[in-house]
Amino acid sequence: MERTASIKLVALLAVLFCPTTIKGTLYYLSQGAHGFHIHVYGDMAHFCQSTGDHFNPFRKHHGGPEDWIRHAGDLGNIYVGFDVGNYHSKKNGNAGDKIACGVIGLQA
Repeated sequence: MERTASIKLVALLAVLFCPTTIKGTLYYLSQGAHGFHIHVYGDMAHFCQSTGDHFNPFRKHHGGPEDWIRHAGDLGNIYVGFDVGNYHSKKNGNAGDKIACGVIGLQA
């Protein structure tokens, strides 16, 4: 299978130094907490394993969803059914397996 081209999301998001809204509808999520992140690349090859690190243009520490200082690409958690909380959330890579991915587009 031919690898898809990578798009550097950094180049796209770096110009958006203002509040940004991401809208969408999620279906069929299992009960519990699901991390929601923006990654560096829009490469969805290998079931999202080629997306790179979290978008982090200011080189901040990972931080948890409630922390003011954290990666710009860490959008916190989506809770389905109940709030399970996770004190390990300050560790990068603790969101569990990726269950979906997509490329962000801009609407004019």
